[in-house]
Amino acid sequence: MLKVMIFIDWFYPAYKAGGQVQSCMNIIEALAGKFNFYVVSSDRDLGDTHPYKYQLLNAWGPFKTLGSVYYIGQKEFSAKLVRDLISEISPDIIYLNSMYSWKFTVVPLREARKNNIKTILAPSGMLQQGAMQTRRTKKLFFLSVAQAIGLFRGVQFHATDKVEVTDLRMRISQEAEIVELPCLPPRGGSTLVPVEKITGELKLVYLSRITEKKNLLFLLQLLESIEEPVSLDIYGDSDDKDYYAECVAMKEKLGKHHIRFMGPVENSRIGEIFSQYHVFVLPTKGENFGYAILEALIFGKPVIISDLTPWKNLAGKEIGFDIPLNERNVFEVVIRKFLNMNQADYDKWSENAFSFGKMIQ
Repeated sequence: MLKVMIFIDWFYPAYKAGGQVQSCMNIIEALAGKFNFYVVSSDRDLGDTHPYKYQLLNAWGPFKTLGSVYYIGQKEFSAKLVRDLISEISPDIIYLNSMYSWKFTVVPLREARKNNIKTILAPSGMLQQGAMQTRRTKKLFFLSVAQAIGLFRGVQFHATDKVEVTDLRMRISQEAEIVELPCLPPRGGSTLVPVEKITGELKLVYLSRITEKKNLLFLLQLLESIEEPVSLDIYGDSDDKDYYAECVAMKEKLGKHHIRFMGPVENSRIGEIFSQYHVFVLPTKGENFGYAILEALIFGKPVIISDLTPWKNLAGKEIGFDIPLNERNVFEVVIRKFLNMNQADYDKWSENAFSFGKMIQ
């Protein structure tokens, strides 16, 4: 079988980095019988100060029964180590899971070129307009330098939809070699777990990283205009201290609502988490796939999201709403709609979401 070597900043058991980890996991789980996978990653989760306790570090170890993984310690990382690992495995394909990572994109990409190894790079939504708004100057500088030195020459790009194809053409090259393949969906429960819905009561859940791109602050500001009290639990981590502080400050102004920051959650608890709520909400500034959105649907939760994701025309299916961010009043109307739903109406939307999620799986 062909040998595929994957370089990714964070990998299982990491979960704080969100969909990037899940995407890589899904690829391996789906194709483990057709390729030999070798994953190279960091020795800790996003934002952690200590390495994993129960993983073999700085040596090849098994990843379940699906492949092998090498967790590199922060002090042990070097271009020579990457070169030695590539030489040891002699992969047929190198797959990169980030646009901007020095350690896990630029260094292995340079070694792949020296050894004439086929290289595939997945931007993972990092070229989207919403993603480019954060640290925009640094990102544009990196892309301009990469263009000038031909960093991505000969690389094949993995785009997950037509929007990402357009982003690649605009940011990288009109002549870039691009393969468009959608992300593989996550797995959900086999049965729908019912949840009580009382008219005038609404339990919202936000489950994503707390960043400017994911747009939590917009949601909190939105709730200021909702007269009736609602519940919102926020699951996710943040490496943007200033943005997180803004969200906390806004939360303190919303005393009439019951809002809690719950911290990050492991992937194994996703089903348990969703079973407690009525509606998933994510007014994101852009997603190339949006794993959390599909996970919500798979577990029978209608969604309120922006229109900047691949998930479109949800209202017609009665599984949620995809709303332009400049239509703030529509977000408010939709929240009130779910707030005023009775059990029978909510069950219909929940069952529709569950059926749609199962169909996508």
